[in-house]
Amino acid sequence: AEPSLCLEDLRLKIRRSFRSILEVFRVNYADPLSDVMNKEVKVPVARVADLMRPLDFKDSETRTFFELIDVEKAGQLTCVEIIKGIHHFAPACALEDLRVRCIQRVSHVSDAFVSLSAAERTQMLSLEDFTQELFKLELIGSDESELARKMSRGKCSENGADLLFSGDVLVREVYDLLDVLHSGCVSLGRVIASLQSCGAGSRLRLPARERDEQAMRDMKDHLWPKQRLVNDLKTQVRLGARYEEKPRGGHGGGRDESGSRPGSAS
Repeated sequence: AEPSLCLEDLRLKIRRSFRSILEVFRVNYADPLSDVMNKEVKVPVARVADLMRPLDFKDSETRTFFELIDVEKAGQLTCVEIIKGIHHFAPACALEDLRVRCIQRVSHVSDAFVSLSAAERTQMLSLEDFTQELFKLELIGSDESELARKMSRGKCSENGADLLFSGDVLVREVYDLLDVLHSGCVSLGRVIASLQSCGAGSRLRLPARERDEQAMRDMKDHLWPKQRLVNDLKTQVRLGARYEEKPRGGHGGGRDESGSRPGSAS
């Protein structure tokens, strides 16, 4: 996830569409009965572009992202490799499930932490304490809490690929993302700030007809000054020597009160 101004727009777009991308791959490559993701099938870049196109991704954007995560340049990746690549390319996707938990309970993410005092928001927490606080706030379940504790002690036997598609809050990933100094300490205030600025997708894609109408209105607003200039030019050519420019904005530009130029015949 190297910083790059050229890729920031694409990174933001993927982050905002993260849950939709997960759902697309789940619908197309998960077992319909067990909902377990197929980890063996290889997906070529052309197929990935077809899947991402309904999510408003251009083929060029999909290919750019695919080439970044396809380290072996094989031209095809498994679903798990693609989702792992998304997490590496846009690490803030780890916040998405936690943000959804917050807005399922309250209208705004900060309201989920309203019971915390100022001291509790700034207190630095270890991974176990961080997990316990999220559990107290009812933002994670007991299974997620136990999993995070096992991971903090290095005793986790869960398949990481299954966790990516489980819809559970990946507490360890959230913690590692917020621990920018690698100090092993994170405050809940940092969590609140990150959730409020994660830029999750709340904008719906308009139907084709509404998009066309909006584009037409934008073009009319953009071209209106030019159309006025063209109409004035046509009038000037048609009248020839008889053409007199009308005063604008109350300034006559050398005209008298009658609208004629000084010295001209009335």
